[in-house]
Amino acid sequence: MGRIDARKRRKSNKERIRKWEQDFYKTNPLALLARRLRIRTWEVLKRKRFNKASKLKEYIGCQHDKLKSWIESLFLPGMSWENRKEWHIDHLVPLAIARTAEEVYTLNHYTNLRPLWKSENIAKNKRLPDSLPEYIHPSIQLIYQNGQQHYRDWETDRKSTRLNSSHSAKSRMPSSA
Repeated sequence: MGRIDARKRRKSNKERIRKWEQDFYKTNPLALLARRLRIRTWEVLKRKRFNKASKLKEYIGCQHDKLKSWIESLFLPGMSWENRKEWHIDHLVPLAIARTAEEVYTLNHYTNLRPLWKSENIAKNKRLPDSLPEYIHPSIQLIYQNGQQHYRDWETDRKSTRLNSSHSAKSRMPSSA
């Protein structure tokens, strides 16, 4: 009964709640960071058809204030909470390589997160880094190693498929004799 009432209340006060949320997140960058991590994790779990089973604090591996300090310690020159729209929170080992819900949660550990300029993060896309910093959680290192092998296999398959399709396309072309 309470859940239905809350939905009705939220629906009838939609604009007021949206305005409050905008103001709240403008003045609380840490809350915005936590919200974005929750949403991003939920999106990946949903896309891979996994069920959400943990809370943010459980899989991040630290409290929000430590997460904020961690991110600040990795700020590149010119980064601040005031220019937050100019940079992203990057997953060193991308969420895209996760094969299980547990791996999605593990890859959200704070040691796998870093601030990165927006343009660099977009250019990086889902690529794995060449190497990982020593501070990365051991479980993430294991996923990274498995992901490297999986990525190499995928690249090999992709290249051989491309070669085979180009060979078959050439064989279908009439000869110019």
